[in-house]
Amino acid sequence: MREKGMNNNVMEYTKSILPILWNFLDTRRNAFSLSINICKIDGELIISIINEKKITRFKNKESIQLAKNLNTYLESC
Repeated sequence: MREKGMNNNVMEYTKSILPILWNFLDTRRNAFSLSINICKIDGELIISIINEKKITRFKNKESIQLAKNLNTYLESC
């Protein structure tokens, strides 16, 4: 039963977060100055973006809201 839940989380992440990151890398020339770390702690997906000396973290149990927040941030970069 747990594997099925994990599969759903992976699919949600794959469909909502990865396309945003790939689009950003494909369309931005300054993307090389960013470092992105993705991890999951206690069932919550956490994305950390390091831009020069500034660290911005996004976390939300709902990957759709996380994707919206991440997309808004990356558009401003």
